[in-house]
Order: sequence, then structure tokens, then C-alpha cells
Amino acid sequence: MILTAWFLVLAAAVDPAAEFLSTFCISCHGEKVQMGNRRFDRGALSAADMAAVVRRVESGTMPPRQARQPGETERQAFLLHVAKQGPESVVLRRLNRREYRNTIGDLLHLDMDQFDPTSRFPRDQQYAHMDNIGETLVTSGYLLEQYLDAAEAVMAKALPGAAAPPSRTWVFKDHFRQQKELDGARTRNKMMHLMLLYEHPRTPHYEGAYAPLHAFPEGVPYDGIYEVKVQVEALHRKNPYDPKLFGMDPEAPFRLGIVAGNARAGYLQHEQPIQPQLAEPVDVPDGGPHWFTFRVRLDKGYQPRFTFPNGRALWQAGSR
Repeated sequence: MILTAWFLVLAAAVDPAAEFLSTFCISCHGEKVQMGNRRFDRGALSAADMAAVVRRVESGTMPPRQARQPGETERQAFLLHVAKQGPESVVLRRLNRREYRNTIGDLLHLDMDQFDPTSRFPRDQQYAHMDNIGETLVTSGYLLEQYLDAAEAVMAKALPGAAAPPSRTWVFKDHFRQQKELDGARTRNKMMHLMLLYEHPRTPHYEGAYAPLHAFPEGVPYDGIYEVKVQVEALHRKNPYDPKLFGMDPEAPFRLGIVAGNARAGYLQHEQPIQPQLAEPVDVPDGGPHWFTFRVRLDKGYQPRFTFPNGRALWQAGSR
């Protein structure tokens, strides 16, 4: 058998609500008769008319007793279909991590730059790239445990001790370890009294990108405002090499940045999940040394780390 032609017939979809109205309602609410001054034979009903129909069908007062009656299956199918056409109800949901964190900060007037009580919460599930859809925001036993831990941390942050902490000074002058890629050569050349910065903080290698205080892993003991003084030299901004090797503008002055770091969050010489900029970067004149003073806010456990915001940005063969 050879198929010489084929046809696709698309039947018009039947609207169950319209079919129900046509079968059981039009005789009283059609072209000739409009009981209650309502007419249902001119297309889609208004929301008010459909709500009235649903109320009457649910109560059993429509169709009237003397008229043709739908079976219980037909009645429930109609009501279910109409219910599905209406707007979905809003699901009562929990806050996602971002909303929880922002709410805590607003409610208790807390500085959240270095404080994240949701850090151990499970990741919020997403639907269509949205993380605030109620149906996907699951609440588990583990999350409830983290809520309790977060509440304790929040209260400790919001209700500090009544007595002001004592003023204290730390001085660091030597033994500035940075990372294994640098420390070997620095030790051989007797340069451990210096911290070297030569790389932009967002390059993938993190060699010379951050200058932390490894001798201060515990960080500051209290939340508060701290004064940080640092001596800096800007060397070799002008050099005989092709600027394209480094991805730097040789005409721009070197800049010194300062960000927060926490030894409990990972390697201090690497980028960390929470590392707010503590102050605006400053231009460093060539040569030196030059003294700079920063007045910064640090939370308990954090320390200042220095960066080179316009440092070397490219790694190319032969440029190391």
C-alpha cells in the first residue's frame, strides 16, 4: 500500500465549563430568557458571573429542581475545572537565605557585611532561576537546627556585653609569611620582613594577590572600629618590559586596598566568601616608604588583608 496523501485534523478543544453552561444553564440564561438578568450564551463569563454560577452549583440551587440536573460527577468536574482556571493561591513559605539575612539586619540594625548567620543553611532550591518560590523552599530537620544556631549567633551579635572592651594594640614587623609560592624565595633573600603584592586579587593563581597576617589567625577579639597603620613602598611601576605581559597600565599609580579575612573561612591568601572592602583603595606614590592609616570596622574573628586592586592581571608564557 502506498500512502499518497495524509491529513491532520485538529479538533477544536472543548471547554468543559462552556459545555456545562450550554447543557444546563442556557435554557434559563440564554437569548430568549435571562433569569436574574444574567445571560451566559455570549462567550466567556465575567469573573463576577462565574463566581455566582459556582456558588449556585456548589449549593445545589442551580440548575433549579424542575430543570435538567447534572450528575454528581459532572458537577464536580465543572467545579474542579473552574477552580483550576483561577489564580493560584499564594503559598505560605519560609524566607530564603538572602531574605532571612536581610531581615535580621533590618530588624536588629546589625552590620551584616562580615556576619552571615545563614552560612550553614542548605542552599535554597531554585525554580526557573528563582529562589523565592514557596513550593520549592523545603524546611528540613537540619534547617531547623541551623535556625536555632543562627538565633544564638544573632542574639550574641545584637546583645553584646554591657562593658566596653579594653583598647588594645598589635604590632607586626617581621615573619610575614604569605604562601608557599613566595615564601621560599623570600626566605632565601631575607625578605620575610616584607609582604609582597604584585597580582590583582581576582586572578586564578592567588600568588601575591593578598597580604594577610598569618601570625594573627584568631583575628580581632571584639566587633568594633579599628585603626590600621601600614608602611608601603611602590616599586618598579616604570620598567623596561612590555605592559601587555602584565595587563597593567604603567601610567596609573599603584593602589593599595584593604579587605576583611577570616582564617576559619579558608586560606587567608585566597578569595573568601565574605570579604567586604573595608576602605576605599588609596594611590601609593612611587618609592617610599609611605605610611597610610585606615579606620575600619572589623567583626570578631576577622583581620585586615591588603590587596593590589590594579596589580598584574595576566599570566602569559614566559612572564613569570
